[in-house]
Amino acid sequence: MNKKRTQAQTPAPPKDRIKGSKKNPQGSASGSRGKIEVSQATEKALVNLRNKHNDKYKAPSKRVDLGMLKAVYRRGSGAYSVSHRPNVKSREQWALARVKAFLKLVGTGERKKAYNTDLDLLPKGHPQKTDLKTEATALSLPQKYSHISFKPPEGAKTAAARALKKRAEKPPSQRGMTPVGLARARDLANGRELSPETVRRMLAYFTRHEVDKKGSTWDEYGKGRQAWDGWGGDAGFAFARKVVKQMNAADNKTTLRAYGEAIQLSESNSYEVPDGLTVGKPFKTLSLGQVSSRMSGDAIGKEINQDLL
Repeated sequence: MNKKRTQAQTPAPPKDRIKGSKKNPQGSASGSRGKIEVSQATEKALVNLRNKHNDKYKAPSKRVDLGMLKAVYRRGSGAYSVSHRPNVKSREQWALARVKAFLKLVGTGERKKAYNTDLDLLPKGHPQKTDLKTEATALSLPQKYSHISFKPPEGAKTAAARALKKRAEKPPSQRGMTPVGLARARDLANGRELSPETVRRMLAYFTRHEVDKKGSTWDEYGKGRQAWDGWGGDAGFAFARKVVKQMNAADNKTTLRAYGEAIQLSESNSYEVPDGLTVGKPFKTLSLGQVSSRMSGDAIGKEINQDLL
């Protein structure tokens, strides 16, 4: 079944389907430092919006510069050629509306679910900032975690979506979740694969905030309940416990294994055998830790440390 288009997705009429620009070549809006040319009136409007925003928000992660706004404006102008609301009368109006949506996102962390195309332009440190290269690196799992699934379960996705919906229905004074929590809720609701670090943060959050279930506004879906579900709710808690346990097991298997390589007897230095150890096949230790029997798992001798080496 095809999804019904929103008004904003109404295809642009033929007269508005303009491709390319002599002033701004393709790729000029790929970052916030491109040399984007706009009219004098548009630049004045963007400068005013920047100044008004920066007067209100002082945190570095919430401040914007003209390069960011020009890039958002240029993207909005290009998007107008593809689709826009029928009641929007000009390309400039559509592009400025996108700039204002971007500023709202920067300052409050709030955005429509479908608006995810300018996240790479967000200020450094903003919780929703994404960078394709950084994101790919963060999600490139170590080989030791290759057997673990980092996709959130359906229950966590449902809880996060419910939290976003309930929060939107509350008056501003009763809305919970920090910008980080909102970003996490959106990721979970969209079913995005999580990084190992994110899952560990989820477990840390749930462990600290389980007491919130006893709060007086829990049944009314107060701030604590919104935040709990925003992080995936009970299903997210169970998921985080399971995955962190699997990661810890993989970590221990890697760090506590004693590796060795056989060497010629003539190459081994003579030394006094420490208490608790017996002379066996010579080896070089390539990592520290407790040596265990591969058959029974029982510890053999003392833990290998720098003193023994």
